[in-house]
Amino acid sequence: MKLFHSTATENRASILENGLVLGVPNANGAEQLSITGGIFFSSKRPEPAEQIDIWEVDTSGLTVIIDDTDVPFDLEDTWWVVYNQPIGTERLRLLEDVSGDFSLVTQRG
Repeated sequence: MKLFHSTATENRASILENGLVLGVPNANGAEQLSITGGIFFSSKRPEPAEQIDIWEVDTSGLTVIIDDTDVPFDLEDTWWVVYNQPIGTERLRLLEDVSGDFSLVTQRG
């Protein structure tokens, strides 16, 4: 299943190197884990926004659960979550960068 993940453009280099991960280094260098333990997705491609990257994610073979903790703003959208597993770079493709700076982007799939 193809889903979409949006995040700040400042995360691009890390995502290209590590994929989508459940923890990031904090100010002390120790790993700060996600409070929820999950990575969240949308079934509908988000609208482009400044300083936001949109990633297409191949979730085939992963345990993807519907996120029923809230209701999407767009009723044609469905929110999903993958708990306790990172998403490797081979599953990711950067779709949008409204700044036009694709200097860090590598070709995927």
